Formats: sequence, structure tokens, C-alpha cells
Amino acid sequence: MSARLSGRTAGPAASQSVMDSPEAVDAELVDIAYRNMTPSLIYHAAAIVIAGALITAGPTQPLFLALVCLAGLVVAARAWLHTRYHRAAPPPNARKPWIRALFVSSVAQALVWSAVAVLFMPAAPDAQRLFLLAIILMLAADGMTWASAHRPTLAAYFGGIGLPPALAFAVQSGERAVAIATLFLIYTGVLIALAMRHHETLRGMLTHDVERERTLVNLR
Repeated sequence: MSARLSGRTAGPAASQSVMDSPEAVDAELVDIAYRNMTPSLIYHAAAIVIAGALITAGPTQPLFLALVCLAGLVVAARAWLHTRYHRAAPPPNARKPWIRALFVSSVAQALVWSAVAVLFMPAAPDAQRLFLLAIILMLAADGMTWASAHRPTLAAYFGGIGLPPALAFAVQSGERAVAIATLFLIYTGVLIALAMRHHETLRGMLTHDVERERTLVNLR
């Protein structure tokens, strides 16, 4: 497998992966997802700080506070997972459990912030609603950097963070609610389409790289 792309020296495990291109490419995509998680952890930590400021700026709501704390726990769990992955440096044929763990943590992350949007945005004052909307849209866009490396994760993350708020606003009356629901739907759809395209681009580049390395191995 390409040492350039993986950031590791090719060894026996990498050479074995070269023999099976789809699995080799999937393993490299897992590595890309974990490498790109660092900025995401920072963004989510910043979102928690902003959400915490909203609590102190208005009446304290225990459920809102609980959800923000839960978001913090999810970020901490993802940071732990990120650290464990890089310390373990799993070989290509041992990365499937790591992408499953990433998928589960991504769904949890999306659903926590989606719950914040569904439960508090409709009744929030205009200023707080604007801040919450900015937070949700920022965190949704953040998924482009890491979730696009894995199709199920990108679909679950973008759908989980964007569709429930869209449905929550769609059932409400008023032009503003309809506008916000439409914004969530369009934004989520565009992100999923772009992430899918990015995924296919990554996969194509990695497939070419793996096939080239396999050719070099066969020529030795």
C-alpha cells in the first residue's frame, strides 16, 4: 500500500493489502478519516463553548445543559478514539473495527446536536436561534473533512444532524419555520452530494495508487 498516502512504511501487511485493491483502498480511507479528525475535535469543542455561552446568556434549562454536557462527552470519546487509533497504528487488515467505532461515535455526535436543534431552536429567542443555527450548520459542514472517507458514515452523519431539524421545522406553521426547514433540507442534500463526490474522488485516486504499487511489486 502506498507509504506516501498512509504515512507509514510499507511492510508485510501493506504488501498483502496490495494483493486486494478494494480492501487496500478501504483501509487507506479509514486512515484518512482518522487523520482528518483533529480539526473536527477542535470545532466541536468550540461549538460546546458557544452553546455554553447561550446557557449563561439566558434562563438555564436543565435539558439543554444536559445535552451540551453529553456533546462534550461524545467529543471526549472521539478524542480518545482518535488517540487510540494513532497509538495502535493498526495494519491495513485490522482497521475494520476502527471504522465501525468511528461510525457509531459519528452518529452519536450528529444526534446530540440534532436534538439540541429540534428541542430548543423553535422556541429560542431570535439571537439564540441564530447562534444555534450557525453551530449546527458549521458542524454539519465539518463532516466533509473526515466523514466523506466512508460512505455509511457520511450518510449517517449528515442525515442525522440535518434531517431531524428540517422535519421539526417543517411541521410548524409560519414562513420562518418553513424557510429554516428548507434551508436544512437543501444544505443537508448538498453536503451529502458533495461528500459522495469527494469520496469517489478519494477512492479513485487511492485505487490508482494501489494498482500502481501492485504493478511495481509484480515487476520486482
